[in-house]
Amino acid sequence: ARGRADEPVAVIGIGCRFPGAPDPDSYWRLLRDGRDAVGEAPADRHGDSGGRPGGFLEHVYDFDARFFGISARETERMDPQQRLLLEVAWQTFEDAGIAPSSLAGTDTGVFVGISGHDYADLQMPHPDVVDMYSATGNAQSVAAGRLSYFFDLTGPSLALDTACSSSLTAVHTALRSLRDGECSVALAGGVNLMLTPGLSQALDRGGMLGPGGRCRTFDDGADGYVRGEGAGLVCLKPLSAALADGDRVHAVLTGSALGHGGRANGLTAPRGTAQRAVMTGALERAGVEPGQIDYVEAHGTGTALGDPVEWEALAGVYGRGRPADAPCPVGSVKTGIGHLEAAAGIAGLIKAVLVVRQREVPPLLHLTTPNRHLDWTGSGLTVPTTRRTLPAEGTLRAGVSSFGFGGTNAHVIVESAPEPPAPAAGSGAPDGTVHALSLSAHTETALATLAGRYRTHLAAHPGVPLAALCHSANAGRSQLSHRAVLTAATRDELDAALEALIRREPAVDVARGGPADGTAPTVAFLFGGQGTQYPGMGRDLYDAHPVFARTLRRADAVLRGPGEIPLLDLLFDPDRAEDLARTRYCQPALVALEVALADLWTSCGVRPAAVLGHSVGALAAACVAGVLSLEDALTLAVVRGRAMDEQPGEGAMIACVGDPETVREIAAGHDRVALAAVNAPRNLVFSGAVDRIAALRGDLERKGVTVRPLAVSHAFHSPLMAGAAEPLLEAARAVEFHPPAIPWISDATGEPVTRVDAEYWVRHLLGTVRFADGFARLRDRDAEGGPGCDAFVEIGPHPTLLNLGRSAVADRPEHDGRPTLWLPSLRRGAPGRRTLLRSLGGYQCAGGSVDWSALDGEHPPARVPLPHTPFERRTYRFQAPTPDQEGDPMPSQPTVPGTAPTGPAGEVSRTVLDTVARVCGFPVADLPVHARLGLELGFDSLMRTDLQRRLTDRFPQRMHTLQDLPEDPTVQDIIGRLAAGDDRDGGAHTAHPAPA
Repeated sequence: ARGRADEPVAVIGIGCRFPGAPDPDSYWRLLRDGRDAVGEAPADRHGDSGGRPGGFLEHVYDFDARFFGISARETERMDPQQRLLLEVAWQTFEDAGIAPSSLAGTDTGVFVGISGHDYADLQMPHPDVVDMYSATGNAQSVAAGRLSYFFDLTGPSLALDTACSSSLTAVHTALRSLRDGECSVALAGGVNLMLTPGLSQALDRGGMLGPGGRCRTFDDGADGYVRGEGAGLVCLKPLSAALADGDRVHAVLTGSALGHGGRANGLTAPRGTAQRAVMTGALERAGVEPGQIDYVEAHGTGTALGDPVEWEALAGVYGRGRPADAPCPVGSVKTGIGHLEAAAGIAGLIKAVLVVRQREVPPLLHLTTPNRHLDWTGSGLTVPTTRRTLPAEGTLRAGVSSFGFGGTNAHVIVESAPEPPAPAAGSGAPDGTVHALSLSAHTETALATLAGRYRTHLAAHPGVPLAALCHSANAGRSQLSHRAVLTAATRDELDAALEALIRREPAVDVARGGPADGTAPTVAFLFGGQGTQYPGMGRDLYDAHPVFARTLRRADAVLRGPGEIPLLDLLFDPDRAEDLARTRYCQPALVALEVALADLWTSCGVRPAAVLGHSVGALAAACVAGVLSLEDALTLAVVRGRAMDEQPGEGAMIACVGDPETVREIAAGHDRVALAAVNAPRNLVFSGAVDRIAALRGDLERKGVTVRPLAVSHAFHSPLMAGAAEPLLEAARAVEFHPPAIPWISDATGEPVTRVDAEYWVRHLLGTVRFADGFARLRDRDAEGGPGCDAFVEIGPHPTLLNLGRSAVADRPEHDGRPTLWLPSLRRGAPGRRTLLRSLGGYQCAGGSVDWSALDGEHPPARVPLPHTPFERRTYRFQAPTPDQEGDPMPSQPTVPGTAPTGPAGEVSRTVLDTVARVCGFPVADLPVHARLGLELGFDSLMRTDLQRRLTDRFPQRMHTLQDLPEDPTVQDIIGRLAAGDDRDGGAHTAHPAPA
């Protein structure tokens, strides 16, 4: 058995941008089709290439700086190699099914091969304009460090330069780090760009570049290589961990070796013995024989000296002892995309991973006449020039070589992934199950672009199960500021929802929101009372969600004891509908259902800041708050329900909607009528004997008050319930009450509960339900301990309390402009799972965080490939100053006409926006006022100091208003403070700035 020191390492994610191939899928198509991606430089880069052909990327100066929270000012000085690594790293993590944000604080390691420094060569000859960003933006150590910084990774972070073997050396180093336990996940690869002609000229004069502009590996006309550019990264994890985590494994790395040729016949001359040494070393570490290798990705530069040396080394290791009819296939990706130098090894490794995954060897290009200096007949090697299939069954293995012109050689053994485990019994959702698809992007336009990509993806992959697609998106993507959650049971429903999102059309199954301001809604759980129940409530949640089902089964076991109440039959058997309507059964059933719903919400990451119950719902609220155990809450519900049910059924209740003073004045003239509930300021409920309630109803209606009789069996919350008090008191005295772990607002007093005793529940039984007061306290953020809730989840079978809450706030302003969220768990007559998913989606789109994986059960679907998060790129290219340029070197961005209103507040807005734009370099048109200076616009301490200096020059008498800004303020925070500040410099005092 292998130990950790030689444990296989899984490749769980791939990201790349290579010539003619912006992603791994297109890279494989390019290789498989035998297309040549080498050509002339793009039109805007002829100066970069010196007129030579090469393997070029398109738009290498384009970058989405806002996405990565880097200012335009810094981006312009940052080596495009660093920018490219950021984008490819994001996509590599996404390909691995890892939400990049979920890696924050983990020991993930970063290992980057990088050699080129062309962008520094463009800037450093101009000392008058270089700045700190020129230093950090071009230091090769920062190429790795910036990835660790941006993703907040705490593992090893290394930039390695071994010339052409840099990226495969990075992979070898990552494997060692994983096996040594330095990191649990690793990102490894390399990057190379050609941004100046100098190195090409030097290599050409050294005889390394071929006049024909192609790598003709192993061809008799091989005369040198052609340079190429690109970036590639792989996400690595120990195989045992990857399998345990359910990761999609592209391939497995089983062994690697690193070495140097020592002193040879020249610093840059290859040495065959050194190459053989790393090949045999990697094989030994992998525990395999050379004859078990099905393909070798050679270094294969196509030089007159290098090809014969490498061929001999390959023949001596991989060709030895091969049957004449089964030679080892050898290839080199350099014939199609050029020699990517520091990124060459990772280009070869990704190709080898795809070869063993797809079980096919792509053709080698430009081989027309076999090199006469190679031993072809006795070598045991073959070079396919057409596609060649590999065995469809069994383990495939490949070797990958990468040799540096400074003498450092690397070799890695790749193995096909083990067969994935068979799906567990009961895994996968049945057809017609409703799913939620969570999407997000950093701008509204990017979100629409992403939705369009999903429509295309759905059409191109008709066999992908909806459950797998949604699970992969919900668990494997970061939640960015612009969000949407779509609910659908079929592919057609999902496609329609995506179309509605793209067109910005309203749709009940499309929740959307953004930009999220970084704060989640403050949630209150509202627990409903008797009268909301109905047969079958929560049935589909019970069938689909183990958390919900476990709580109900636990409650069922409790209630089948002394209460002899078959809970699950009551809830789900249509023949028990009459029993469910009875008070003695309804109350414990509601408490059980509501605690189960609360458990389901909290398992999804939605936790209440406070709880409030209504009548019997207070028992469930107290349980969730930690005051009562589930067993005790159910016991009290059983006693309470039975005792109330046994009272004489001679009472009635009415709900009144009208002017509360008028209603109370009329009711005061009727004795033996109790105020049972104040549900909202204009919504009161009265309870009492039938004749007394009838008389009150007549008087109220004559005064224009809307009255609705309630379908109840008893006069609840009135003195007519006095007979139920003693049994409840006796049961409550046997219960242990705890201080609330979550703030619990009493519906008996409207105030927070610090402690309760047995007598409390008697007062609660007989007294007025003061839901309106309790609800107002939930929303209060000014009172001491006021939770300031702005999102309300109805923990019950129907959104009755949400409707009461809506009426209570109808004429009151929202908190800080944020709309109040009303989130039902279930709804009478509607599918429960769809209702729940819509509410969870609304919460997430308002800035909350939902753990969607909690809804996938114990056997989630397999992860599947998905569209990547869109980038919205702009061009950032350093321009050397001309002799007549002087002064501030930062980009100057003019104010766009019409971006700010007129008037004093508008003047402040224009000035602040223009100043922020000049400091960070983004155009004013790209500066949303909700953008945070640091997180989104890339302000660091240098820029903040510069901004403060410029604003002080403009608003010298108002700067005191900025002293208590948030740690990372928005642009609007600054505009608002300055516009409302004490103006002693001639402007007008404005209390609230107009929006910019």
